[in-house]
Amino acid sequence: MTNKKAYLIKGGIIEFENITEWIEKITTSQIKAKKITKDLNNLLLENIIEGREVFDRFIKPETSELEWGKMEFFTEKMNDDEYTKFCNYRYGKQVPFKIAEVELS
Repeated sequence: MTNKKAYLIKGGIIEFENITEWIEKITTSQIKAKKITKDLNNLLLENIIEGREVFDRFIKPETSELEWGKMEFFTEKMNDDEYTKFCNYRYGKQVPFKIAEVELS
């Protein structure tokens, strides 16, 4: 008798030096799990790259030469999507998606 497995695709975010994880997707196919994880990580990377573009568009010019933590931005002019992407780039709190394998009885 072979045991079935489930593959949990987990996302995570770093908060106060701890990682908070959640289950993004569940599948019983290892091949699907790998594809989903790859697609989610590619989307995360795209969002980080787009976040850099938002970062560059909304930085206050007079602070662009300051150290990273002292730069200022026009965040009130960002829409929700831009702000999310900006935060993904600026604060880098989201970690790559990963697969956790679980035995089913």
